Amino acid sequence: MILKRLAAKMRSLIAAERGGVVVLVALAVPTIAGSLALASDLGYWYATKRQTQQQADSAAYGAARLMREGAVSNVTLRSVALKDAVRNGYPDLAANSLTVNRPPTSGTQAGNVNAVEVMIVRQAESFFARIFGIMSVTIHARAVVSAASGEACVLALSTSKSRALNITGSTTIDAPTCALATNSSAADSIVVGGSSSLIAKSLSTVGGISLTGNTTLNEPAVTKAAPITDPYAGLVVPPVGACSATNFKLGGPSDSTINPGVYCGGISMSGSGTLYLNKGTYILNRGDFSMTGSGRIRCGNCTSPTDGVTIILTATSGKVGSVSIAGSGDVELAAPGTGPYEGVVFFQDPAASAGNDAKFNGGSNMKLSGAIYLPSADISYTGSNTFAPGKDCVEIIGLTVEMNGNSGLHLSDCKAMGTKGIELLRGLTLRE
Repeated sequence: MILKRLAAKMRSLIAAERGGVVVLVALAVPTIAGSLALASDLGYWYATKRQTQQQADSAAYGAARLMREGAVSNVTLRSVALKDAVRNGYPDLAANSLTVNRPPTSGTQAGNVNAVEVMIVRQAESFFARIFGIMSVTIHARAVVSAASGEACVLALSTSKSRALNITGSTTIDAPTCALATNSSAADSIVVGGSSSLIAKSLSTVGGISLTGNTTLNEPAVTKAAPITDPYAGLVVPPVGACSATNFKLGGPSDSTINPGVYCGGISMSGSGTLYLNKGTYILNRGDFSMTGSGRIRCGNCTSPTDGVTIILTATSGKVGSVSIAGSGDVELAAPGTGPYEGVVFFQDPAASAGNDAKFNGGSNMKLSGAIYLPSADISYTGSNTFAPGKDCVEIIGLTVEMNGNSGLHLSDCKAMGTKGIELLRGLTLRE
């Protein structure tokens, strides 16, 4: 239409027989027409650029959602990203490319394993600009979406059990800085009931939640969440050598100091004395770690901040033992800050029978610092982690977990102690 108007104007000028003007207009028309043509193509290219950015954004969100559900392969993430991009108009042609990187390779999120980067390169055709030899232009778009991460201090690994995390009765749980989570898909995977009181950062489960008790959450609870990766799935039981002691027992008012080694038949404490465990690793072969009575358990020579004790329950044959701490005994043990079991205070061999009972019911007199990792056990826990600064850490991982009585759970010093985090992936945010 514009070119027709220019032609009409030129004919009018020619009819007016003003030769000088006619020459100038004749010379100007190609330039004006070319500029208008380029403007038309520039508008198309700009619109294509915006569309391509939208395609990259949607692709990054799609890949990040799959990442949050547990996918780790860039090939798998790209397949979903490509579908979302195509759904939004991306032409999946040989001349174009869509790349997915987890973690991103550049920008502010480079190296963040909880982020996905999508890069699109596509060709946009030219129309009028072809008369200048511009056949197409290359358009780039990039988007990065990250999943907000958080940490849990309790994880029930069962994938199907009801009440995988059970908080009932007159229980009071104070865990304002950490979440409590389960991998169970049951509709009542997490139950907070009775006259119980729970203060936590959040709750997270693959299944559903039943809340009838008094619950205060700093962030909304998440249901239908992705399963959480067991941070200690690769932890290995050490070789079991000859017995350092067999059926070790301490009763009455007596005190005793023992050293790291292999305790065949377990370690049993009763009475009112004090049992000192010198720093190191204690392997209990075919036996339990048990305590009753009003005695005390301490690390005997823990003087450095990295000194600590790890108790490993295993069996070269027969039944793997468990833990039973009950009564009014006074237990204070922290995990070591170095070595193959750094950050772990109790470790039960995954070969233990599923659903074995593990009781940590020492109440306010029980102070355990570090990871309590019994992946096959039904854990019952009542305790406190009122440790001195530097040891304020309790992480509980079991097949199921039941919280009884009053307990305080915090993660303040877990990283410093080397305790591996129970990572939660939550909301998605477009970062770049």
